[in-house]
Amino acid sequence: ARSQQRTSAAAAAPKASSSPIVVTTVGKGGVGKTHAALALSISQASQNKRVLYLSTHADASPEYALQMLPPTRLPTTPTAAAPELGLPSTLFLQRIESTALLDDAYEEAKKADADFGISTAIKTATNDSANFELPKKKTIPLVAGMDPWLLLGYLLRRVIHSDKYYDVVVVDGLSTTEAARLAATPVRAKWLSERARDEVKASDAGRIVLPTVEMAASSVLTDNATTGGNSDYERLRNLLDDAADLVTNPKRFIGVLVTQAGNAAASDAAARAWGALAIAGAPCGAVWMRGGEEDDGEKFSPLVSIATAENASLSDLVATVPDSFLDDAVSTSVPPPLEVSSDCLRVHLPLVPKTDVKVSLSGSEVVVEACGSRRAIPLPAGRSKVAGAKADNNVLEIKLE
Repeated sequence: ARSQQRTSAAAAAPKASSSPIVVTTVGKGGVGKTHAALALSISQASQNKRVLYLSTHADASPEYALQMLPPTRLPTTPTAAAPELGLPSTLFLQRIESTALLDDAYEEAKKADADFGISTAIKTATNDSANFELPKKKTIPLVAGMDPWLLLGYLLRRVIHSDKYYDVVVVDGLSTTEAARLAATPVRAKWLSERARDEVKASDAGRIVLPTVEMAASSVLTDNATTGGNSDYERLRNLLDDAADLVTNPKRFIGVLVTQAGNAAASDAAARAWGALAIAGAPCGAVWMRGGEEDDGEKFSPLVSIATAENASLSDLVATVPDSFLDDAVSTSVPPPLEVSSDCLRVHLPLVPKTDVKVSLSGSEVVVEACGSRRAIPLPAGRSKVAGAKADNNVLEIKLE
């Protein structure tokens, strides 16, 4: 009822900001992540906000939750919710698939090749008399682990840096591992780009190709051609910095843990999800407790907690969500702190069992692994070894020498 009362007011919603907050629900399968994501989306759209709900589900879970009659599926482009669904007019729905993300990225690469002449640059650099061409789309495999890279590129290109504006983007259907990889992708991409650049610059051919590739890469990430100013490498680094800020800034990214009262496996999965996101550097701000009381969320303090009835309908879930829920989650959430001193690294690992933590040294970086997630931390100047590590009170302390 509350949603329907606000629908007419939402129709006159102002233009949203250009920097939406991205929300993703994580936890054990079957505990209600999709219902939670939809309820949050509808609740936010009912408050005069432009909201994009992105489903990565292969199945029709969101469609069934919205009572859309099969074989109807969510649209593959952002589309205002159909009036017959009784949803706010500022709620946009979209279903995205891995193959579609790969196709989108491939088409952008083709455009960049045409605009900036990557093929020509490579041909010139290698003195290749044959025409160099990008690989055919059908020859590019969709390998495991590629999804987070494709999704992040899509978010940057089609949502964050596009001419479409949203206040909130809710991403539903990611596993905990995929959400953690999504959060870790920008830092990893920046690390790879810096090392690859050093290697490529070492060759004559690389020096010819590199500026063209960097210009094209920055264009692909933003769907806009380079317009002067900083060098293309600096622009690409700035874009990767912005991507990293997107998934580590609590004003731009929030993880919502979803669990179920009385379900030990669900509670453990939510705790591991919090740890996995913390390792990746992404903030969590709330816990959604299905079939319990708000006090049941004390384990996840200081996260904001919301409790819902066990078998509540979607409309009942929407009515349960306080208007201030997302604002409270943002204000409560802080990026998992990483403290770096000359001889010590301190990493916040909420609810992560000591036995799950692995610390190793890889070149000039300390690698921390836990809950299926990993993080590489550069060694401070003058340090080259790990002297020892200790986990206590949700903090991992790594001694260096």
